[in-house]
Amino acid sequence: MDSNRGARTALIVGAGVAGLTAGIALARRGWQVDIAEVSPSGAASGWGLCLTGPSLRALDELGLADACLVEGYGMSVITHVDGQGESAGQVRLPRLIGAERPALVGIARPVLHRILSPR
Repeated sequence: MDSNRGARTALIVGAGVAGLTAGIALARRGWQVDIAEVSPSGAASGWGLCLTGPSLRALDELGLADACLVEGYGMSVITHVDGQGESAGQVRLPRLIGAERPALVGIARPVLHRILSPR
């Protein structure tokens, strides 16, 4: 009955991006993690999102940024256009996970959810 004696345990409520990422981080530090999700299909609602530099840096620390880069669409420059479609300037984004990797990644929520889900 005391199988958890001395073990650090966590119950995470919600299997969205934050819950799954927290679960991965804790499990890799030796915690016993349970994730509870009310939705039978998981928490991957919506279509997509952008993983910005800080998000990519956090995922890189967990060893998951490359999977997101493979599955998503990387960008490092935002081009502003006028009403006629002509370039009105560019913004170069900081590359927080290395000069050879994009600054942000557009990715479908279900794909990100699959990358983060326990195997």
